[in-house]
Amino acid sequence: ACATLAALTSAYHLPIEPMETALLAQKIGHSIAGEACGAWAPIAATLGRRQRVLAVQRQPHETAEELPLPEGWRVVALRTDMRGASRGSGCLRARTAAAMVQTVVTQAIKDLGMRKGPAGGYLANVSAEHFQRYFAPMMPESISGQEFLEAYGAPADRLARVEPGELYTPRADAARLFAQSARARAFVEQLRAAQAGDARVRHAAMLEARAILAANTDPLDGERAGGAPVGGMTAVLVQEGAETEAEMASLAKELRAGSGQAQVLFGEPGSGAAESPAVRVGLAELLSR
Repeated sequence: ACATLAALTSAYHLPIEPMETALLAQKIGHSIAGEACGAWAPIAATLGRRQRVLAVQRQPHETAEELPLPEGWRVVALRTDMRGASRGSGCLRARTAAAMVQTVVTQAIKDLGMRKGPAGGYLANVSAEHFQRYFAPMMPESISGQEFLEAYGAPADRLARVEPGELYTPRADAARLFAQSARARAFVEQLRAAQAGDARVRHAAMLEARAILAANTDPLDGERAGGAPVGGMTAVLVQEGAETEAEMASLAKELRAGSGQAQVLFGEPGSGAAESPAVRVGLAELLSR
């Protein structure tokens, strides 16, 4: 969508900013493709640059800062085979979970007689500590879609879809959402530390950033089998050098064992569309090197 819009705006000399292109691409996904995904992917496609981490304050979509990766480090993504997987379904579940949590919080705020909540309408503004203290007790541990609709009504997010016959777990979903937000903040802080420190501090900060990124596995993102994502992506920070290939092989082996897939896909930045990476590497071939 972003590539098509970029080609059209260039061909017809339309003065559209990259962020506007990204938001138009998101609208195409919503209205035509029927996806419920956010703006992060088109923003990355239009504004992202090689060897840079783009931090976006999605309230709703301000670009906060661009953080360069230190020399010798790069991001590598391992993808399972996309056949039969639905990215849109994972986005829909994650969006519905977030909308349900927001609906419960909004109702609680109204019941307390407050005009507006402390988060300013965005759950990410609530710290994990405040969530555990104030919001976790009000979240249902489990609730059917029918019970939720009767108690709280439909979420304000028109793209969220609460199915009456489905069973939902708002408390666990909320905990994952807040933990994910905390990890994102911690990851950015480590990248900032890597820019300011000497070689020793930079190396320690990048190792910590790598551990934070490795822990960012959201069960709501993508179909899953055996506890691992199917049709999802595992992003890792690696140091360039002899150890990189061994680390990639280890990660690929772990991903294959968890997902049951026969191969992973590799694509360098700028080498092709995300759904059609330029290089397809079978795991058996990768592990035999």
